Amino acid sequence: ESKLREKITFGVGSPVDLQNWRIRRHAMADVLRDAGHLRAEVYSRAFVDRDAKAVDWIFYVDEGPETHVGAIEVYGNKKISTEAILERAGYATGDELDLETLRKRELDLMDTGAFAIARIFTDVATEFQTGAVPYETWIPPDTGGVMKHEQVSPEGEYVPRQLSPDVNVRVEVVEAPDTQGQVVFGVNMDPERIDPYVGTRLTFRNALGEMNHVTFQGNVGYGLRWRGDIDEPLGVYGSTRLEWLRPGTFGRTGDMRLALSFDEELFPGFHWRTAAAGLGVRTLIDTGLFLDIEPRF
Repeated sequence: ESKLREKITFGVGSPVDLQNWRIRRHAMADVLRDAGHLRAEVYSRAFVDRDAKAVDWIFYVDEGPETHVGAIEVYGNKKISTEAILERAGYATGDELDLETLRKRELDLMDTGAFAIARIFTDVATEFQTGAVPYETWIPPDTGGVMKHEQVSPEGEYVPRQLSPDVNVRVEVVEAPDTQGQVVFGVNMDPERIDPYVGTRLTFRNALGEMNHVTFQGNVGYGLRWRGDIDEPLGVYGSTRLEWLRPGTFGRTGDMRLALSFDEELFPGFHWRTAAAGLGVRTLIDTGLFLDIEPRF
């Protein structure tokens, strides 16, 4: 109850703000959905005492059962197998199902680099979620929630819904293009030097098997002095990197990459060249938080 009350932004003596108070029920329901009650529903009702010029505000909380995955389906995949998508999503029939984890599993799918869009929909059949539709649901103005006749007893008490704990899940993806490229032209300038350059990045998805991608990126520049010791040779320099990404190498979300790189930097009178090889590991810990390690030789 304390976690639900944290979402209520008003108290005794507050001037009534009908719309802003009603919509607090959605934040309250999401607390329960994050905790594993994906079918939770909260209704808002205001009881007006005209004589006292006062309003009693009541939120009816129907948390519903702890939810689990029922049937699970995958749509939209053409080159990536259903088995690979479900393995990355980490869902199987009978698994616990909550909103917080569901959001992260969408990011896990996107983090493979194989998809332009990856969404997980649930058939929770709440007030704003009829059938397999997104969990972002309500649009103001808010009515406070519509209760069905069977949800109110003859005495006027709220009757909790009788719901199955099993929720059907649908994973929908749009696969990213097999090949993507980018070319960049530019000029760097400082008080004594001007460097035109060209760079490129090429991505070849599934080039080494399912969700095994190859990325090549490189740039070439030419250093020209226009002030100072203009007879000092500068010339061509650049860098290149070839990378193989293999999602799910270490567990469900431990992604491995093997990278080879060559970098050449231009300094007055000399070039500095570095060749390196690295074996990297990357994983999504939480929304917006990654662990990324790449020791290089």
